[in-house]
Amino acid sequence: MILRGPNEMMLDEMERSLHDSLCVVKRTLESNRVVPGGGCVEAAVSIYLENYATTLVNFSSSSLLFPFFDSDFNSPLGLS
Repeated sequence: MILRGPNEMMLDEMERSLHDSLCVVKRTLESNRVVPGGGCVEAAVSIYLENYATTLVNFSSSSLLFPFFDSDFNSPLGLS
């Protein structure tokens, strides 16, 4: 594989990233397991709160939750 970059530091970083990703693939194939990460807990809580908020009888109290689960769901997306 040939890597091109503007300087030696970027090439070193690309090489490390490529090595890390190949190690992830290797470990996944060896163990046949994947551990969820990268904001999956926050996304699950957000979906649960959204579903719970829609079941409330008093919509004014559930509207207090909407900004929370919306920001909670978008936080992992912004970090990635």
